[in-house]
Amino acid sequence: MLETPKFWYKKKPTWQAILLLPLGLLYSFISNLKAKLQRSHKVELPVISVGNLTIGGGGKTPLTIALCEILIDLGKKPAVVMRGY
Repeated sequence: MLETPKFWYKKKPTWQAILLLPLGLLYSFISNLKAKLQRSHKVELPVISVGNLTIGGGGKTPLTIALCEILIDLGKKPAVVMRGY
């Protein structure tokens, strides 16, 4: 499993943090622009969103499977929608 880089927790910026700063700023700019350009959609069904900033190994898939099993046991018909894949 991936670990958080140790230089993230240093009080004084390291060369790695300084090197990654332009990429972080670019990522932030693109994310904010994308959020402003997207239209929201209102749905009449309940929605459960499972996600976080972790790319892999965060437990999102097992949680989604468990939620679906619980909902099926309750007589519901869950649907899983994945975005971007």
